[in-house]
Amino acid sequence: MTNREKSVAPDEAATKPPTPAPQGDGAPGPVPDSPTDIGTDGSTATATRPGFKKPSRVRVGWAGEHRFDVSDGAGKPESRIDASGATGPGPVRMLLGALASCVSVDVVDILAKSRTQIDSLSVDVVGERPDTVPAPVVAAELTFHISGPDVQRARAERAIDLAVTKYCSVKESLNPATSVTWTLKLNGEA
Repeated sequence: MTNREKSVAPDEAATKPPTPAPQGDGAPGPVPDSPTDIGTDGSTATATRPGFKKPSRVRVGWAGEHRFDVSDGAGKPESRIDASGATGPGPVRMLLGALASCVSVDVVDILAKSRTQIDSLSVDVVGERPDTVPAPVVAAELTFHISGPDVQRARAERAIDLAVTKYCSVKESLNPATSVTWTLKLNGEA
């Protein structure tokens, strides 16, 4: 029987934290939204397992119909996800946007380290999904548009390749069978 199924007096429920549950590695850890995870004031625990970064946390709030607002839970700007597409991109488009954004951050950083200044960078992403339920992204094609008078094609291609194959955490979080390919249009030329 779980804590939710147990009948607990209201005042006892308010003072008794949820029982820690085994996490993916089998070690007990905080139950999501427990007092040891996200505080009533919006603060979050900062403890991490050895060899791990501080946990990434978001709060998703229902905004009616198929709309959800995503934030860090601490008052920073929100993103609207709308499965109907009326007030924002749907979840799969946000996933593709997260992939392109993550890779782009790495591309910008890699080019900056090689002292290559760019004037602009944008990415068009096409995700391929089967006509099934669920319909996961099985392939993503990224078309990078980079401009700058001193950008060398070989340097830009190397930066993109490293970002996609080695550094992008979002790409590495996808199903390993998901194909991610890319092309570059440098200063308007393929």
